[in-house]
Amino acid sequence: MSGIHPRDPKYIQKISDSELFDADWYVSQYPDVALTGLEPAEHYQRFGALLRRDPSSDFSAGFYVNTHRNVQKNNLNPLLHYLSRKPRPHANPDIKQVPLGGRHRFYCR
Repeated sequence: MSGIHPRDPKYIQKISDSELFDADWYVSQYPDVALTGLEPAEHYQRFGALLRRDPSSDFSAGFYVNTHRNVQKNNLNPLLHYLSRKPRPHANPDIKQVPLGGRHRFYCR
């Protein structure tokens, strides 16, 4: 994870392809994204993750960072960190959703 370059197309694509990234939601929540001229997933990879912006209504970057201290300590992208360790539902039946103030869903063990 520490070797991820913010402009690496494979990581931007991984974000874009994720069910936990919603480009329309991201732009509606953070209107400055449209002003940059960047695709929403690229903006999230380059800037949004550093600002602890949520990539969708289903993932709280702040909650994830606060519950995974190594992500904060190493200044990692919380969504990419989660996606890199995300267990497969069929392989781990203990995955559940935790409501966070009615705004987010977050997958955890």
